[in-house]
Amino acid sequence: MPKLTTTHTLKTGGLHRTLTIIAAYKIKIDQIDAQLADLTAREKLSMRKRDTRRKVIMGALAGYHMRKNPRSSFAKKLAALIDEYVIGDRERSLFDLDPLPKDEQENRKAAHKDENREMGLNQKT
Repeated sequence: MPKLTTTHTLKTGGLHRTLTIIAAYKIKIDQIDAQLADLTAREKLSMRKRDTRRKVIMGALAGYHMRKNPRSSFAKKLAALIDEYVIGDRERSLFDLDPLPKDEQENRKAAHKDENREMGLNQKT
C-alpha cells in the first residue's frame, strides 16, 4: 500500500472540495431551470388568456353588429364564414346551423386544417 503524503491529502481534499462546488452549482442550475420553466409557463398562460379575451370581445362586437344590421355585407360575410369554417356538430349547433354530413365534415376539416389551427379553432365532431 502506498504511503499517503501531505501533498496527496491536500490534492484529494481539493478534489473533494471541487466536486462539492460542482454539485452545488448543478443544484443551482436545476433550480434556475425550474424557475425559468415556471415563468415561461406563466407567460404562455397569460398570453393565452389575453388572446382568448380578445377573441371574446371581437366575437361579441361582430355578433352585436350582425344582430343590429342583419342585411349588411359584413353580416352576410360573417354568416358565410361561420357556415364554412364551423364544422363540428356541437359548434354548429351554437349558431343554429344544421350538422354537416360526415363526409362534408371530413372534406372541410382537410381543406381548412391549417387555417383552423392558425385561428385557434379546435374542430371536433
